Amino acid sequence: MNKLLEERYVNGNTALQVEREYTRKKENEKRLNRDELNRKNELREEQNRKRLIVLKSIMCVFIVGMIVVSRYSIIYGNEKKIRDIKKQIVELRSENDKMKIEILKFQDINKIDEIARKKLHMVEPSRVNVVYCNFDKEYFKSPDLTKVSKSKSLLSKLKEILF
Repeated sequence: MNKLLEERYVNGNTALQVEREYTRKKENEKRLNRDELNRKNELREEQNRKRLIVLKSIMCVFIVGMIVVSRYSIIYGNEKKIRDIKKQIVELRSENDKMKIEILKFQDINKIDEIARKKLHMVEPSRVNVVYCNFDKEYFKSPDLTKVSKSKSLLSKLKEILF
């Protein structure tokens, strides 16, 4: 029973307390804090978006730059190949001209005779060393055309049978 009495017993003033505006101020402060946090979050998100846009722009510029540099390197390589080929063409033309001059030198019959005698140690044949051949006679047997025509006829017969 003592517990019941203690629960019902009120110490001090029993008058109702007046509700003060503390709760409204606290709610307003909470609302203001929430609004401020929302604004800060929106600002952060906007800054992150801007950073992302800047990062994307930098990446695009980097990629375009790499493409341009790679194309220039390809162009430079092709130009180098062209220069090398032109150099080879000039060398081959000069070599070709030298060979044409050599050919012109050897077209002279006296020059050919001189080279044959000096370098190859050839001598002009005498009447004793000359051998005459008569090419009027047929020394070689001519190929038999009848066999070829028979084989053609055999082939034509095979074609007729198959087709």
